[in-house]
Amino acid sequence: MMRKFWANLSDSAENIWRPVPLKGAENVLAMIINAEDEEGQPPGTSIVIATKVWVLTSLTRVFDFLNNEGTRNRWDILTYGHHVRETGYIDNGCDHGNRFPILEVKALIHVTMAF
Repeated sequence: MMRKFWANLSDSAENIWRPVPLKGAENVLAMIINAEDEEGQPPGTSIVIATKVWVLTSLTRVFDFLNNEGTRNRWDILTYGHHVRETGYIDNGCDHGNRFPILEVKALIHVTMAF
């Protein structure tokens, strides 16, 4: 499933990112994915939209900010309002910085939802 997710986001001859033709959306790209008879995918069409942001700082500082569990809820909307704790990690190479964190997310606010 993860492999399919990243394959869908990668730029290739099959996955073509196109600019969004709207004023003020010069840095916004879109891709249309048609999932028909693909294992593990519900049938239908998905639209993926992405943008880019220029950050005037070093690559190491940006990576450290994104990798820090204490700052994750400042950029990851799925963890906003929750407590994030790194419970472990999986190494991905010789460099200590090349690793995948295993995160535990606990809700700080208890909300009851009725459907």
